[in-house]
Amino acid sequence: MILADADFFIGLYLKNDAHHQRCVDLIKKIDIKKEIVITTHDVVDDVITKLPILEKTKQLRNFTKHFNKSAST
Repeated sequence: MILADADFFIGLYLKNDAHHQRCVDLIKKIDIKKEIVITTHDVVDDVITKLPILEKTKQLRNFTKHFNKSAST
């Protein structure tokens, strides 16, 4: 089980983030190993607050869509 923080999600969703490629590589490894990624409501709030500031609103919609899909499973 892996606890993901806001910086991980921001790095994953923002292509121009300094850690984007590392986060993408990490999520691929997590998927291959079938690890479970968890986070907290505070992290979700932090990402939702920071993404619009750091990038276009489209990225926020992508994150919330993915998060809602994951939370429902």
